[in-house]
Amino acid sequence: MNRLPSEALLNIWYYNNREGNIILDEGARIMLRNLRTGFTKTPLVLYYRLCKNLVKVYTGDCPYPREGRPSIKVENEERIELSGGEYLGKITDDGLCSFSKELEDRLIPVSIMRPNTRPWSLYSVVYWTAYSVRTEDVIRARLYNLLWPMRNASPFGTS
Repeated sequence: MNRLPSEALLNIWYYNNREGNIILDEGARIMLRNLRTGFTKTPLVLYYRLCKNLVKVYTGDCPYPREGRPSIKVENEERIELSGGEYLGKITDDGLCSFSKELEDRLIPVSIMRPNTRPWSLYSVVYWTAYSVRTEDVIRARLYNLLWPMRNASPFGTS
């Protein structure tokens, strides 16, 4: 029997794993299991920076009703190690990534709304967005995406 290249086996597994149908032989499943355990031993490292936004919101009884400019601060670069189980997101050739919804929910803090002690109603809303996400090992990041595909997605990239 002719052996398929490992990239073809990964693509077959990627498209068939969404429904839980594994049509690979035992050797290919062992290869996939070994690739997955490789990420648990040496996790994929991501570097990300968050952007902290502060917006002041005035209510109707304020004597100076206006829209305020947001205050924006880019936080220091953080490091996270991914050892499996979560889809990473799209990866460009230069190592820039975009958060998937799973990672975004895990890494970006919840928005905060704080009231102020003025005679009129003033609220400060603090929320975070992803400023930049990068990895130094693009090949391993793409392999990571193949091993842990996005859940509930079409295999051909359409919605």
